[in-house]
Amino acid sequence: RFVHVDAPARLSATVVALVKSELEKLGPGYLAVIVPDSYLAVMSDSLNSSGIDHGLVDDGALENQVTLVPVSLVKGLEVDSAIVVEPEKIITGERNGLRALYVALTRATQRLTIAHACPLPAALASSK
Repeated sequence: RFVHVDAPARLSATVVALVKSELEKLGPGYLAVIVPDSYLAVMSDSLNSSGIDHGLVDDGALENQVTLVPVSLVKGLEVDSAIVVEPEKIITGERNGLRALYVALTRATQRLTIAHACPLPAALASSK
């Protein structure tokens, strides 16, 4: 599922709402919020200020139901549900950007949500 945010300033609030919604559906499973590395602190602050208990990924370990994961550390993880934030920023801002996006998009076993304020990369826009 794709969720477009009209104003980039509202992206964090939208992701918080998506996390809350997903937790209602998820049951005891695991949710990863996968972000460009540069978004980690801002997204963690948003989750904290909204009262969402979450962990930060540490060497591939998932210790909380909600885990905030910088895309550079997502390889090897498997979760029930994932919210991938700003795919275009992953491609343009990360080493091996397109490969990093592919890895991020393939971590969820049940549900995947893509949240973005920037235009989608061409490969994703055509699959929408």
